[in-house]
Parts: sequence; C-alpha cells; structure tokens
Amino acid sequence: MRSIPFAVLAILNGALWLALGLVAFGDPTYWSPSSPLDFAAVGLFSAAALTLGLCLWRFDDGRLSATSIAARIGAISAIVVSAANFAEDWLRISPFGVLWVAGVFVGTGAMLVLGIALAWTPRRRALAVPVLVTILGFFLGSTPYGRLLIGIAWIVTGALNLARVRPFSGEEVGVGLR
Repeated sequence: MRSIPFAVLAILNGALWLALGLVAFGDPTYWSPSSPLDFAAVGLFSAAALTLGLCLWRFDDGRLSATSIAARIGAISAIVVSAANFAEDWLRISPFGVLWVAGVFVGTGAMLVLGIALAWTPRRRALAVPVLVTILGFFLGSTPYGRLLIGIAWIVTGALNLARVRPFSGEEVGVGLR
C-alpha cells in the first residue's frame, strides 16, 4: 500500500468526495438505487470510503500510540463501510446494512480520537485538520456541501504533501505522511 504516494491517494480521495457532492445535488436514492445517478452515487461513496481508509492508514506513525491505533481502526472501518455499502446498496444484500452502520460509528469515533491525538502532538497538529474536517463533513452528510467540504480538505492535504509542506510531507520520519 505504501507504493502509492500519499499525495495521489489524498487527491484521488478528494476528487471522489467532490464528485459525490456534485452527484448529491441530483438527490440520488442511495439505499435503493434504480437510476444511473443512484448507482453512480453508491459507487462513488464506496470508492470514496475506500480511499479515505487508505489515506487514514497513512496517519499511522509506526508507534504503539493513540494516533497509530486510531488511524488503523479508522482505516479498517472506512474500508469495511466501503465494502458494506457496495454489498448492501449495489448488490442489495440488506444484512450488510448493520455492518455499514457499525463501521460508520466505529470509524467516526476512531477519526475523532485520531484528530484529537494529532492536535495534541507537536509537529503534527496541522494533520488533524483533514481528519476533523472529514468528521464535520460527515455531520453535514445529508447535504452535498458536506461531501464537497471533505473533498476540498483532502485535495488541499494532497497538494500540501506534494508541495512538501511540513508536516504534510513525508520528509520527517514519524511526523509526515508518506
């Protein structure tokens, strides 16, 4: 997974959330898709949740710390949400809805712990911003604007990583995002 540069993952994640936000203006029916717009929304959400999980995994600093544990739990939860969403809504296997709900709650809790842990860590405080903005976007999730906010946050994070702006760059071991 480390072979894909963080900047690429973050920008892709942001682009998927932006696309999902634009699709959300069409008022798709996620839970019972029947139109191409509905299926596009389900597919975009599943892809966005998957790339969010891959991005969160990169916040793991390699230590046994609250940051690393929360990053891993958040990442795994986002990937579970992605798969459960696809199975429940696209493939219409309704029992996966319970897994989706559990993944959302666990993932949001883990991201809250991750954001707070990053905010308390010297030289990593700025890294809390995309994580906490993502949670804010989730709470605005019933509107397209929440998804657009998440998209912008991750595109900016990827661009800062690409521009080697600290702490977003991976130049310092245990501090940046690689």
